[in-house]
Amino acid sequence: MGVHILNGNEQPLALKPNLERYLWLPAEHDPNMSDEDWMQEIEIMFTASKLTRKFVDGDLSPDDYSGALADLGYDPHELGELWENGVSLGY
Repeated sequence: MGVHILNGNEQPLALKPNLERYLWLPAEHDPNMSDEDWMQEIEIMFTASKLTRKFVDGDLSPDDYSGALADLGYDPHELGELWENGVSLGY
């Protein structure tokens, strides 16, 4: 594979600046949940955020990212479909 060299008139392709935010998986809060359950949801959210950062940076393969999300209790196939259809759970 060759390396594309910019000729001075082109702009390099920028990464999506909001990709990590787009892939964000927020903690789910239920008013009836205990403080302990809420803290567990927050911990899952932080772990997912760290995994997403590694994935976006190219330090985690799609298969490893998918497996890690499944380990956290997410359905990676469902998330993939949502994201491919432009749905973000973060906002």
